[in-house]
Amino acid sequence: MSKAARTDILTIQAIGWNKRKTENLDRTLAKRHIKTVQRIAEASEELKKLAGELSIQEDTVQQWVSDVQQWTAEGPCSQNELEKTIEGLYLSIKQRKYQLYRQADGNKRRHLLRKKISVEKRSLEDAITKYNAVVPETGKLPSPNKLLAEENYSWPWECHGDMLKKKKVFDKVMLLNRLKEEEVIVVREVKQHWDYMTNMDRMIVNADDQGAAWQMSSMEAPPNSAAEEDMALVECALRPSATPGPVASYAFFMAEHTECASRWEETDLPSVPSPSCRQS
Repeated sequence: MSKAARTDILTIQAIGWNKRKTENLDRTLAKRHIKTVQRIAEASEELKKLAGELSIQEDTVQQWVSDVQQWTAEGPCSQNELEKTIEGLYLSIKQRKYQLYRQADGNKRRHLLRKKISVEKRSLEDAITKYNAVVPETGKLPSPNKLLAEENYSWPWECHGDMLKKKKVFDKVMLLNRLKEEEVIVVREVKQHWDYMTNMDRMIVNADDQGAAWQMSSMEAPPNSAAEEDMALVECALRPSATPGPVASYAFFMAEHTECASRWEETDLPSVPSPSCRQS
């Protein structure tokens, strides 16, 4: 594909994408807003349920959130190589699962991702087995499937004492805050799309008004204006002739088109010899 053709294709695709966005963006934003509101209600209910299980109030929740933020600001604790390996494999598998149907657009690419996930999952299982063999019963890790099923797993070597409970509450609060921010962003996008469509409608109405005004002005023009006479003269000159040959003779043109002849006589045309002279 040449550079010019590639540029044309990209331009056509961009125009098509803008057209689809203009036609479908309102429904997409409406569905996204409804889904976000539903998720906010679910996250709020889960936070209230967790606070009820832990028997804590709203001020305690905010205090635990501050404790977790302060704990993370102090920096990570020292880890051995096995703990770092388990965390790295966990994050790698999570990332590849996320990319499986979002960034892989073909079966070949998905097959490679599944193969790498299978290899890393076996390595994670071996690392968990080695870790559970040297730690007490309370600090053991679950199986890889249960470990990967959780969104944000709290590692036992990072959370000590009440920090595990505090981190669970912190995760629920952060999820609720992110959903509320997403709702604000969606509402802002809806307003921007509404303003864009309103401006486009105003431009279309103005263009229709200008077209109607131009049509009325053209209808009110005098019938025998100089522009119309010139156009009639051009139409007469371009009218096909029955005389064979590529171009009809001037004498035949004058004889056949008597109405146009008077107009041609008024113009400064070069003298044309008579047909008899040309025959001789």
